[in-house]
Amino acid sequence: MLLLLPAVLTLGEAPRTARYVYGAATAPAYRRRGILRELEEHAVRHAREEGAAALALVPGSPELFQVYRRLGYRTRFYLGESRTAASLSSSTVLVPCGADEFLSFRRKLMNRDGNTLELGPELCEFRYYDYLFPCPGRPRGEIYRVEQGASAGYVAGFLKGDTYRIRETDLSGDALSGAAGALLERSGARRVLTAGRTGRRAPYGMLKPLDPALAHLPPSALYMNLMLD
Repeated sequence: MLLLLPAVLTLGEAPRTARYVYGAATAPAYRRRGILRELEEHAVRHAREEGAAALALVPGSPELFQVYRRLGYRTRFYLGESRTAASLSSSTVLVPCGADEFLSFRRKLMNRDGNTLELGPELCEFRYYDYLFPCPGRPRGEIYRVEQGASAGYVAGFLKGDTYRIRETDLSGDALSGAAGALLERSGARRVLTAGRTGRRAPYGMLKPLDPALAHLPPSALYMNLMLD
């Protein structure tokens, strides 16, 4: 099987239609027969017919990067993670964030970034609830509005062991440090790690341009955001 999900590619201009390749899999007994290649070729034809400018995906394991490279994909997205300094402040307040408010916060973040690939808006609310009420075996997430005096932002993350991982936030600098301190105090964690563009980076996602104009995009120009995934 191979699924194509609606996606949006924005490069500092009007958003462009894209497709996200999801759940590509072949039964073990039928591998090494070219089935994935045939599926992917069919996906490319279908995406072109729908006006998509590119296909994107996140390999499920490190060895799959080479598999998809042979199919014409290139690593164009990197995910960083850095330890976040925490500071306690009586002016920082965490408030559980509802769906509409959260989606409004993250839309502003995506518009501010300017160079992103994200899932289509029709999937956003589904991803929000999937994050808060995940399937067994995955940590349940939390999303907070962070109030700091007259300003407000948000953090979305989860606690695992003694580490609180922030998956997405529109905060930075002292505001992020204040939020990290409040999260440590609330969760009992010993450290906070924040995912994003900075910190220790690792290959994350790949892009296959269908529009020749996108063939030479530098990795540093893009950020893949799959709605807290």
